Amino acid sequence: MLVSLLGVSPQEADDELDIVWSNSVRLEWLQSDLFNVTNSALDKHIQCAARAYLLYFVGCTIFSDKSRTRVSIDYLKLFEDLDQVSSYAWGAAALATCTSS
Repeated sequence: MLVSLLGVSPQEADDELDIVWSNSVRLEWLQSDLFNVTNSALDKHIQCAARAYLLYFVGCTIFSDKSRTRVSIDYLKLFEDLDQVSSYAWGAAALATCTSS
């Protein structure tokens, strides 16, 4: 998922997953490596940066883990189709996550 949805190389994805030893990525990694995109970038690169930003955002807010430094890559599935993101019930998801923790 990291390769196809965030546009990172397989080596970058493996390196990041090896560092955290789980199916999550560091918020710092998302912010430092994947937000760098300009308006003149290819549409694919802009979409990858948007997914990285959204994953970072939910990792900092409604789906933060106990360490508050990582986010599960499972949430990346939610951003595969960026046109659908606005149709999700984010408030309900946040409440469900808070009550199950």
